Amino acid sequence: MMSEASRDVPRGALVVCSDANWLWQSAFVLRQAIESDPSGLLDFYYAADFDVASSPLARVIHPRVRCLNLGAGLEEVRYDENAHIPKATFLRFLAIEMLSQDYERVIYVDADVFLSWGTWVDLLRVPLGKRAVAAVHARAIWFNSARARYGRRHRQALGSNIGDNYLNAGMLLINSSAYQNAKLSQKALDFFSRNPDLCAMGDQSALNAVLDGDWDALSPSWNWQVSPFNFPALSLFNPRVIHFTGPFKPWNENNGLFTRARNAMASFLGEYDLRSLLPDPPVVSRRWRAARRAAKFREDWFGNEEDKLARFDRYLERRDFIDTEIGLEPFDQSDSGFGSISTLTNKASPGL
Repeated sequence: MMSEASRDVPRGALVVCSDANWLWQSAFVLRQAIESDPSGLLDFYYAADFDVASSPLARVIHPRVRCLNLGAGLEEVRYDENAHIPKATFLRFLAIEMLSQDYERVIYVDADVFLSWGTWVDLLRVPLGKRAVAAVHARAIWFNSARARYGRRHRQALGSNIGDNYLNAGMLLINSSAYQNAKLSQKALDFFSRNPDLCAMGDQSALNAVLDGDWDALSPSWNWQVSPFNFPALSLFNPRVIHFTGPFKPWNENNGLFTRARNAMASFLGEYDLRSLLPDPPVVSRRWRAARRAAKFREDWFGNEEDKLARFDRYLERRDFIDTEIGLEPFDQSDSGFGSISTLTNKASPGL
């Protein structure tokens, strides 16, 4: 890897990290990012805990992507293998630490996101001050009412200054010099090692602990963390990045929630004759109980649209985020393809 002193490199790098189980999903996220950057202003990396070249799926990695095997670094992370968060999530600290030595800015992205519109390159325009990290609030913070912002005990246990300044680590914009000076990767790993009981969200908890609320807020457009309470709003708002948090992903659910993303992934895999990695949803049972579950599922995800939106509309209307303050639009006027009950492709049963 060359430094900026030795060549005229782009000012930023974008990296996705995963273990082997999420290789093709990571490749899809990187492909979307590359296609949104025709001028080549970003360098792209895939950080994994294995030798990517030895994988039978290595061919899905775009030629512009440089692969990093950081598995050796994970060996030093003390981690309960039975925890619900994969150990590979800690790769983000290793990758950011490495890339921040060579790039002015580093963009970290989870492998379960979908770029709905726009380009990650816009983040290079966002002015960064002295803070090391810019990110989006975790969706628990989005509510208008402070009483509705759940997880308060978790946040208080991590740091006295966090309050509602708790980020979701699925998308991070790194100010490299400040990050390096603060030694945040090592501090986060050390915090987790000393306080695993406090880190209910694994590496995300550790990062929030060492930041202690001192980070810059981006608009929710950059990390729309999908859940039943905010999903209906996608029929009115089209954020840049959909983050499929929780158990439902485009590749494992048959409710039609994420049809647009699933179709794009199917097209991507079809280019490599790997469409079988995204099997069609199972045949739906039309028995009474299945239909009843389907109705409840639709109500949970699509129902009470106005009531749900009223619970967090003030957060969506804010324009004091560091990206909106310079005029970047958080929401596009086009149809997001998500959030409307009309997107359902399987109405008889959610397959639960």
